This record gives sequence, structure tokens and C-alpha cells, in this order.
Amino acid sequence: MVSPKMHLLTHIFPALGLMSLIAIGTTRSYASEDAPVPPPFEAERYRPLWEKSPFTLASAEVIETANFADEYSIVSMSRVDDRHYVGLMNKSTQQRIT
Repeated sequence: MVSPKMHLLTHIFPALGLMSLIAIGTTRSYASEDAPVPPPFEAERYRPLWEKSPFTLASAEVIETANFADEYSIVSMSRVDDRHYVGLMNKSTQQRIT
């Protein structure tokens, strides 16, 4: 019995290689060196895209928000067995949280 990996290597990859060689050969036979090359577009054509692209993000406004951690201070830390404990204190009300 042939393993799935061996089947992939021996049957599918050579077929893909053969198909790509056929595709390259057919495109080369249709390409003519005498075919005219179209002129390039003017750069002005792309100016609207440069100035207002749908793919670029507008710069986001930074909004300052109150951080809850500004109101608290760490007053104690301890470890009992495998558990860690932290004590916090509210700076404005002096209330302690364990």
C-alpha cells in the first residue's frame, strides 16, 4: 500500500510540473516580439488614489480616558502557600481592598 505522502510526491507534483511547462510553452508561442507595447498611463491618472485611498486608514484621534489604576495604590503583597494576594488602597477614600 502506498502512503499518502508518497502518492502526493509521485503522482501530483510531477503532474503539476508538466502542466506548468505546458502553460509556459503555450504563452511563449503566443507572445510575439513584434507586438507593440502600449504607452504608459500619465501619473495624473493615479492622483485621486494617492490623495484619498480606500486602503489607507485615517489617523485616529487619541481620546484620553480615565484609568481606574490611577485611583489605586498597591499597599501590600503576600504569598500564602501557592496563592498570591495583593492589597490595594483607593487614594481618595483611603478604602483598602484585599
